[in-house]
Amino acid sequence: MEEHYNSYGSNFLDVKPDMYTYNSLIFAWLRSDLGKTSAENAESILRLLIEKYDNGEKEYLPSQKAFCSVVNAWSKSFVPSDTVDHNSWINNKSLSEAYSVKRAMGLLELMERMYSEGINSLKPDVITYTSVIDSIARSRMTEGSEMAFELLHKMERRFKKSGDKSMKPNVKSYSCVLQSLIHSQRADKHNRANGVLEHMKQMDVEPNSFTYNYVINCAATVQGDEAVKMDAFKIALNAFTNLRSSPDHQTDSFTFAFFLKACCLMPMTKLRSEIATKTFQECCSYGKVNDEVIKRLSRVFMDEPEELRAILKCNKANAKFVTAYDLPKSWSQHAAGKKKSRGRKNL
Repeated sequence: MEEHYNSYGSNFLDVKPDMYTYNSLIFAWLRSDLGKTSAENAESILRLLIEKYDNGEKEYLPSQKAFCSVVNAWSKSFVPSDTVDHNSWINNKSLSEAYSVKRAMGLLELMERMYSEGINSLKPDVITYTSVIDSIARSRMTEGSEMAFELLHKMERRFKKSGDKSMKPNVKSYSCVLQSLIHSQRADKHNRANGVLEHMKQMDVEPNSFTYNYVINCAATVQGDEAVKMDAFKIALNAFTNLRSSPDHQTDSFTFAFFLKACCLMPMTKLRSEIATKTFQECCSYGKVNDEVIKRLSRVFMDEPEELRAILKCNKANAKFVTAYDLPKSWSQHAAGKKKSRGRKNL
């Protein structure tokens, strides 16, 4: 259409594409679910609009929604291939996710520049910044948490300075920052995650199930000596306890899986076995057992197969290969990610 208009102008037929046409193309690509291809094509159309606007065609100013939608596309852009080996997949995944973060950050910087030049409709707000932080969290980059905290602090500074509520971080903002911490190599990341929880109270932002789950999982991934691991376990236990007692938010399968993962931080004692057993029994009573919960329980009792078999109440020869399908249906009736097939999912 654009090529036809450039060739003939409006003398033959008025087919000049308008904003509706370009927006339709952007969102069609975003709905195409083609990973990187979708994000690249949507961004190329977005940048074409910006180029037109900069060249004086002011009717082609993109919307804030279009910017944020393309940023979201980059955060979900990596699609693994079944045709590559595992090591190649990991390497390609890391490169792709770093590239995705770079593109998302580039769009945010472009919005900030255009807003500073007086285009008020492109003011980045909490949705914009949180979309970029989400992209960073999904990337699983070890240095991603530093970038996420930097964006969070930028939002907080602007909110405190101006009182502009559109810049106040919300529960998703903080939860995405916590998610980015999980893959950090910081020795104190459990303390930093707990600090985010405390800071949310000061900002009058209530944590939700995702927030607590990410704190538990962050603590569960801590490396260090026995004292450091026990400190991390206490933080995981505190988050687990607070979520279980919350009148507004509920545990899910991930909560129990992450906390069982955190139990491995403890020394191999009777206390560890008791805590893990009671956690699994509670999970069963709520019907939230899935394969990941079983996997994490198996790791707690890795050297105690008979005790594991007794807890699972399963006669299967090797309890390590038990799936939710092998257990009473009531144990998994409310489980997340429940699968109908018998096969064990690789997690």
